[in-house]
Amino acid sequence: MHATGEAAIDSGDGAPWKIEFQQLVNESALLNMRLNELSEALFAPADRKVLRKFNTTETANLLDISDTYLREITAAGLAGDVQVSPTGRRFYSPAEINQIRLHSTLNCRPPSMCRVAAMGRRAKCSRV
Repeated sequence: MHATGEAAIDSGDGAPWKIEFQQLVNESALLNMRLNELSEALFAPADRKVLRKFNTTETANLLDISDTYLREITAAGLAGDVQVSPTGRRFYSPAEINQIRLHSTLNCRPPSMCRVAAMGRRAKCSRV
């Protein structure tokens, strides 16, 4: 391209457009390199994303169990080392949620503890 923004057209061997195309390729490669550098600076390969911990209500909803049953499992030590805030709120990591899920799968929970039973429908056993 010329400084005026008009494309150069050559009726001969086509050299001007080849030069402009090569400049475009070079600028594209430079831009790609700079974007990669920026990406690595902002999101270093060694950095890892960590999933947040879930509160008691969220965890009970994920597992389809009542809050009461979740508290019983936690008190019995079957949920692992659950994080407790200074105000007494419990927060569960994905690993702890999976541990509770495994426990519920291996040991059929009492139907009375299931949220579905509390809603008047028959609770299903979670055993596979």
